Amino acid sequence: MWGVAGGITLFLLYASTLAPGATLWDSGELLAAVHSLGVPHPPGTPLFIVLVNVWTKAVGFLPFATASNLGSAVAAAVSCALLGVLGARWIGRPFVALPLAIAAGAMSSVWSSATETEVYSYTLLFNVLLLVVGDQVGRGEPGSRSRLLAFLFGLGVSLHLSALVAGPAAIVLAGRGAFTHGEAAALKRRHVVALGGAWIMALGVGLTSPVLLVAGLVVMLAPGFSPGQQGRKVFNPELLRFPLLVLLGCSALLIMMGLAQHDPAINQGNPDTWARLAAVVSREQYDVAGLWPRRAPFWLQIGNVIQYFDWQVGAGQATNPGAIWWRTPFTLAVAALAVSGAGWHRRTDRVSWVATVVAVASASLGAIVILNLRAGPSFGYGLLPQDVLHEARERDYFFLLHFVLAAAWATMGAVRFAERLSLRRVGLWVCAFALTPVVMGASRLNRRAEPQASLARLVGETLLMNAPAGSLLFLAGDNDTYPVWFVQQVKGMRPDVVPVTITLLGASWYRAELARRHGVLATTADGAWRGTGEAMRALVRSGRPVVMSFAVAPRDRDAVGAGWSFDGALFHFDAVGTVRLALRDTMAVALAALLDPQLGDRSPADPTEAYVWRLLHCPSAVKARAGGTDSTYGGLLESTCNYR
Repeated sequence: MWGVAGGITLFLLYASTLAPGATLWDSGELLAAVHSLGVPHPPGTPLFIVLVNVWTKAVGFLPFATASNLGSAVAAAVSCALLGVLGARWIGRPFVALPLAIAAGAMSSVWSSATETEVYSYTLLFNVLLLVVGDQVGRGEPGSRSRLLAFLFGLGVSLHLSALVAGPAAIVLAGRGAFTHGEAAALKRRHVVALGGAWIMALGVGLTSPVLLVAGLVVMLAPGFSPGQQGRKVFNPELLRFPLLVLLGCSALLIMMGLAQHDPAINQGNPDTWARLAAVVSREQYDVAGLWPRRAPFWLQIGNVIQYFDWQVGAGQATNPGAIWWRTPFTLAVAALAVSGAGWHRRTDRVSWVATVVAVASASLGAIVILNLRAGPSFGYGLLPQDVLHEARERDYFFLLHFVLAAAWATMGAVRFAERLSLRRVGLWVCAFALTPVVMGASRLNRRAEPQASLARLVGETLLMNAPAGSLLFLAGDNDTYPVWFVQQVKGMRPDVVPVTITLLGASWYRAELARRHGVLATTADGAWRGTGEAMRALVRSGRPVVMSFAVAPRDRDAVGAGWSFDGALFHFDAVGTVRLALRDTMAVALAALLDPQLGDRSPADPTEAYVWRLLHCPSAVKARAGGTDSTYGGLLESTCNYR
């Protein structure tokens, strides 16, 4: 009952702050992929696409984007409710399920993921489900539940590799009582070892690593050999079910191959063959980091996660990404309560405490080691060389499980603190603690508020509505491409325009897609790569009108040639023009009048949102500059709004 109450409370919180449509970064692409049953960027997340597509049809009375975003809210609320029930069971305090769920769900990274279409609320739910099933296996006889856990390990690969983070902790929970005496304990030990192999095997599939695949299979089958007559080893075929169940779960990856056969609107990597499917799963398209060399010093990578932890409770109290006196003390208080709660948890239930320690380590240090991230965009300055690359965006969402488990321990610590002080109505005091991050984060995490609510949609609509009929629209990257995909595929706007993402031109599948669908890149569709500039010039030679997003860098415009004018919100190309053409004031005035009332005067606190907000104000900003002594765009756009 208490867990259900916590889940309902969180769902109402998320629903009241839900994004009404697409948000920046991956949301627009994922919405377009869900709508078209397509393949988003590697690793493709086919289970997520199918689940959300079914969900949006089940709640078809809602607008599509709202329904899809609401699915994330349900996933996050259920995951925190289940975690609340688990935590309450582990310490023997049923009422704790309510505040624990609320505290976990109010962590800013969890809250943000719960109000947009993204995969991470679903991976959090999947990880918590692994813990729940592992706990059930440990409390009963090994059998169907342990085989279910092996199947889930395989299935998690088709959701996202981060869905396997809680696997080792689930195995620890499944091993409760395995190291006692007796035949039942011996059977449980064999199942625990087999589960360890199942997790390694699933990881091998997700990483497309033959070494891990074979290692997992060996570990899985090793406990099947037991002494028989005359000292010979006899294999027990029962454990063959485990690798078969892992493979059955992993087979959900084949959904991508089936979808790609129909060439859906969003078809990144086009995984219609075994080779291209493996390329998508292994993220071959990207510069995937190995374990070594480190992309940033290990101590600095740890510090980056500490920075993200500092944002979890007081997100609305300060926009400064570094430690600050009116936010960080709350973080330190939560950390102290978490340490106290962990100690109490250890004394109450040693097995679940060990599992939680393993889960926290996997979700923090383990993720740091495996991901090998560069320093975040707001971290490491003054500690790293000035020219070193940083991550394109903050990666706090990779550590959701770590944050919710820290919140769970902090809630336990708050209970212990209240009980030691002999406070009356302990439950009310602890609920007040759990609501603190809700109150402190509400001002920053409300995606229904402008300008955040409309930014992504307005980017897509602004770029498309100003493009000439049948034109090629060059786009810079995620935050202009994905809004355009969303508006075209979900809202059905301007299908005649061909969006061309400059950063994807290096991928042979993307060049082949442009040639296959639009016939605009036949000269380079043979797969030969002659550089981004040559690919762009080949596209221009297709004869279609050419425009560029206001986010495209000057060097990319220069790669095509001279003759650009700024018109409305786009650069228009005229091959016979000059480098500098007069700004067309009429379109700029009309566009500024349309956008400015929706966007308002207050720039968002988030750096990416602030950058996009400035881009959308480009027409009025450039018009104001052009109205002075210099009536040509020249370098005005870069100095006025298109800078990072």
